[in-house]
Amino acid sequence: MCDTRAGRGRLSRATLHRLLWRRPTGLARFFDAGGRIAVYPSNPQLRAELLASVARSALEPGEVLSEKQTTAG
Repeated sequence: MCDTRAGRGRLSRATLHRLLWRRPTGLARFFDAGGRIAVYPSNPQLRAELLASVARSALEPGEVLSEKQTTAG
Protein backbone atom coordinates (compact mmCIF):
# COMPACT_ATOMS: atom_id res chain seq x y z
CA MET A 1 0.00 0.00 0.00
CA CYS A 2 1.28 3.49 -0.88
CA ASP A 3 1.97 6.00 1.85
CA THR A 4 0.93 9.40 0.46
CA ARG A 5 2.11 11.43 3.47
CA ALA A 6 4.89 13.93 2.73
CA GLY A 7 4.79 13.19 -1.02
CA ARG A 8 5.55 9.48 -0.73
CA GLY A 9 3.53 7.31 -3.09
CA ARG A 10 3.05 10.05 -5.67
CA LEU A 11 4.08 9.55 -9.27
CA SER A 12 5.86 12.20 -11.26
CA ARG A 13 4.25 13.36 -14.50
CA ALA A 14 7.04 11.65 -16.50
CA THR A 15 6.58 8.35 -14.67
CA LEU A 16 2.82 8.47 -15.11
CA HIS A 17 3.25 9.20 -18.83
CA ARG A 18 5.60 6.22 -19.25
CA LEU A 19 3.14 3.94 -17.46
CA LEU A 20 0.07 5.04 -19.42
CA TRP A 21 1.44 5.75 -22.90
CA ARG A 22 1.29 2.82 -25.29
CA ARG A 23 3.48 2.77 -28.38
CA PRO A 24 1.34 2.27 -31.50
CA THR A 25 1.59 -1.15 -33.10
CA GLY A 26 1.06 -2.48 -36.61
CA LEU A 27 0.74 0.06 -39.40
CA ALA A 28 -0.41 2.71 -36.90
CA ARG A 29 3.21 3.20 -35.82
CA PHE A 30 4.00 4.80 -39.19
CA PHE A 31 1.35 7.54 -38.92
CA ASP A 32 1.49 10.80 -36.96
CA ALA A 33 -1.32 12.08 -34.75
CA GLY A 34 -2.92 13.78 -37.78
CA GLY A 35 -3.12 10.55 -39.76
CA ARG A 36 -0.31 11.40 -42.17
CA ILE A 37 2.57 9.07 -42.91
CA ALA A 38 5.37 10.13 -40.56
CA VAL A 39 7.90 7.39 -41.34
CA TYR A 40 8.23 5.06 -44.30
CA PRO A 41 9.21 1.51 -43.37
CA SER A 42 12.56 0.38 -44.74
CA ASN A 43 11.18 -3.15 -45.10
CA PRO A 44 9.71 -3.44 -48.63
CA GLN A 45 6.86 -5.70 -47.50
CA LEU A 46 5.82 -3.33 -44.71
CA ARG A 47 6.12 -0.36 -47.08
CA ALA A 48 3.81 -2.10 -49.57
CA GLU A 49 1.30 -2.85 -46.78
CA LEU A 50 1.39 0.78 -45.63
CA LEU A 51 0.86 2.18 -49.12
CA ALA A 52 -1.92 -0.35 -49.84
CA SER A 53 -3.62 0.75 -46.63
CA VAL A 54 -3.42 4.40 -47.69
CA ALA A 55 -4.75 3.55 -51.16
CA ARG A 56 -7.72 1.65 -49.65
CA SER A 57 -8.62 4.65 -47.51
CA ALA A 58 -8.15 7.24 -50.28
CA LEU A 59 -9.65 5.50 -53.32
CA GLU A 60 -12.91 3.75 -54.10
CA PRO A 61 -12.58 0.08 -55.14
CA GLY A 62 -11.60 -0.04 -58.81
CA GLU A 63 -10.93 3.71 -58.99
CA VAL A 64 -7.88 4.59 -61.07
CA LEU A 65 -6.28 8.05 -60.96
CA SER A 66 -3.35 9.54 -62.82
CA GLU A 67 -0.38 10.83 -60.83
CA LYS A 68 -1.50 14.37 -61.61
CA GLN A 69 -4.95 13.66 -60.12
CA THR A 70 -3.51 12.16 -56.94
CA THR A 71 -1.18 15.08 -56.28
CA ALA A 72 -3.69 17.84 -57.06
CA GLY A 73 -4.52 19.46 -53.77
